[in-house]
Amino acid sequence: KNHEGIAITNFDSFSNPAFLKTVLEWKPEALVIDEVHLIKNPSTKRTKAVHKVCEQMGENGYRLILTGTPIANSLMDIW
Repeated sequence: KNHEGIAITNFDSFSNPAFLKTVLEWKPEALVIDEVHLIKNPSTKRTKAVHKVCEQMGENGYRLILTGTPIANSLMDIW
């Protein structure tokens, strides 16, 4: 199935297995995630779920991450 549509969500939604399953089945062509300042720890289930969706989207998928929280150190703190 081709990628279609835009998924707009917050980072916390990825802690819900049913949400992740829905997004993976839907295969959006673009992903917009708010509250990504919570992505600091790469070993959490939420972060791994986000990466799984991004991997499925491939290089041609669009990703937009949003946060209203200032980044204290570097961009690596959020990705």
